[in-house]
Amino acid sequence: MSYLDVFQKRQTKIPTVAVFIAIVAVIVFFTRFFSGTTVPSRAKNKTLTQLQVVNLSPTQAGIFWKTEKKEVGWVIYGNKKDSFDNIAIDERDLITSKSPYQLHFAILRNLNENTTYYFKIISDNHLVAKTTSGDPFTLTTPTNLSVSGLSPAYGKLINQDSSALTNALVLLSINGAYPFVTLTKTTGEWLIPLNYILGQATLHNLQVDAKTQINIDFFTEDGLKSNVITDIKNLSPLPQTTIIGKNYNFGNQSTVLGAETQISQPQFQIIYPKPNMIIPGTRPLVKGVVLPNAQVTVIIQSPVTYSFNVTADASGVFSVSLDRDLAAGDHTVTIITKDANGKEVKIQQNFTIAKSGEEVLGVATASATPTFFPTPTIAPTLVATSSSYLSPTPPRSGSSITPYLVTSFSLIILGGGLMLAF
Repeated sequence: MSYLDVFQKRQTKIPTVAVFIAIVAVIVFFTRFFSGTTVPSRAKNKTLTQLQVVNLSPTQAGIFWKTEKKEVGWVIYGNKKDSFDNIAIDERDLITSKSPYQLHFAILRNLNENTTYYFKIISDNHLVAKTTSGDPFTLTTPTNLSVSGLSPAYGKLINQDSSALTNALVLLSINGAYPFVTLTKTTGEWLIPLNYILGQATLHNLQVDAKTQINIDFFTEDGLKSNVITDIKNLSPLPQTTIIGKNYNFGNQSTVLGAETQISQPQFQIIYPKPNMIIPGTRPLVKGVVLPNAQVTVIIQSPVTYSFNVTADASGVFSVSLDRDLAAGDHTVTIITKDANGKEVKIQQNFTIAKSGEEVLGVATASATPTFFPTPTIAPTLVATSSSYLSPTPPRSGSSITPYLVTSFSLIILGGGLMLAF
């Protein structure tokens, strides 16, 4: 075979191989890019030190979890084991702006009653599941049940210097029931509706009475904590403001419930403004508690009468924000709704708008809008605090596509070089 024959043979084979390599590289790159697949990072497997389903109700669920250190986290969930098409971010986050926390709290909304949901935790872009094989955590919402009739639990949390504590986590526990979680507002106030107190073993209403012990824990991201032991009688509100770092026991202050405090009927309240309250602002937020999803008419009587029609949320909380200023002086707020039997309920109380420049001392601040997440039922085994229960799947991170880009184009260049070389 002559040198010319060898040269011509190389000319046909080498470019063919080079083109084949380049095509394979491009296919690999675009397959990776458009499928959204990421390469598992080399970081250590993620574990959670605590995971609980909280605020269980037929239509919502709260997920509370704790990580070993501060991390950005959220929840993905769905009603199919292999489909997670919903996202629940931390209640302190925005979808476009997330912050790292050690204590996390997210709400799963718009759920269906008596339905099993599957969820996984995303923690610093690592997927945390129930098992290392990727099995998701599960929870089951209860069938729509009657409300408990209890007044909401509420109070205020402050620092040692009397300043309000914002975004502290409040965990309310009743033995045998799904716990409740909320966050304190900018005023330090917190509120937890107790419409559904569901047994962890039964998913049915759990009976409570005046002697039922209530345990409330307060946590901050700085590691500060407080504990309050109380009962039904001393829960709405707590007898005194809670100072972080101190513990309280109000249980021995309870008395037998009188006829006027029996819990057989739902409670209806105007949480804010409080009776005869003097308000320094001109646009007070009207807030209260009625039956879940009930229609409420709010009337403010002043020189001009204002009327609003609103619907309470799944926890029975409603609020009205005024879009105009109220004149200084005395005003009356009235709410009109219906009880479980369809009978009209009307509550009325007075408040005063302070004159401009008038100094108001000792004014109570507005009660916090409750962050209440009726919770779906999680299988009892999922409400475990042992990290061995929560070993994650092999971690996946949102790694960069740069390696794929560099590798792919390097192979393309190599193929082109070989073609030019021959």
